[in-house]
Amino acid sequence: MDGENTLAVGVRVADVSESGVTRLWAEMIGVYVGIPGLLIFFRHFLDGLVIPIIMTIAFTCWMVLKRQRGYDRNAFWNGRDFWSRFRRTLWIFLSLGAVVTYLSWLYAPHFFLIFPRDWFWNWLIVMAAYPLVSAYPQEVIYRTFFFNRYRRLFRNDWALVAASALLFGWAHMFLGNWIAPVFAFVGGILFGMTYLKTSSTLQSSLEHGLWGNLLFTLGTGWYFYAGSI
Repeated sequence: MDGENTLAVGVRVADVSESGVTRLWAEMIGVYVGIPGLLIFFRHFLDGLVIPIIMTIAFTCWMVLKRQRGYDRNAFWNGRDFWSRFRRTLWIFLSLGAVVTYLSWLYAPHFFLIFPRDWFWNWLIVMAAYPLVSAYPQEVIYRTFFFNRYRRLFRNDWALVAASALLFGWAHMFLGNWIAPVFAFVGGILFGMTYLKTSSTLQSSLEHGLWGNLLFTLGTGWYFYAGSI
């Protein structure tokens, strides 16, 4: 790569040497392939530990980005043009969400709305907590950090989004079912495109939170719960 590249997420990144690129690849594989791989190995011991693990990794990513030269720290929030972007988020959520709701009712009627119906107060707690303690940290890890740290490793933005989504799906393999990784991959594409367009962790986290809360409400969220293993 020649010269200097301007990231879609608004960060200017100077070229690095071949050894620097190799280190970045090794780092990315270690963090995004190695750690989820360990979770698969220890998956039967993870009930109650997943959120602390996610938050610890997100905090580490935040600290690294804070020290990265040229990084705009406002991207951790970035509420610029929030409402105009939110309309797009809401339109996609309502249209695709209707399809997901119908499919959940059709193919998993035994789980449909079981969470709010049988555990209403727990459901309310999850609705309030999930966007903050799970969706936002995951977006810091898989969008904010990944896009800013490893953009130079990919030829174009589409490859960057696809890689992030694939690794996001891989991170859900420890749950021991096919639904969580597939849904996570599709969600990773959606959230990645949002972050790419907005440079806003807030925006992608909001979208992530909406979808996560919908899945938990419908009952499909059971496949994303470590206690289901």
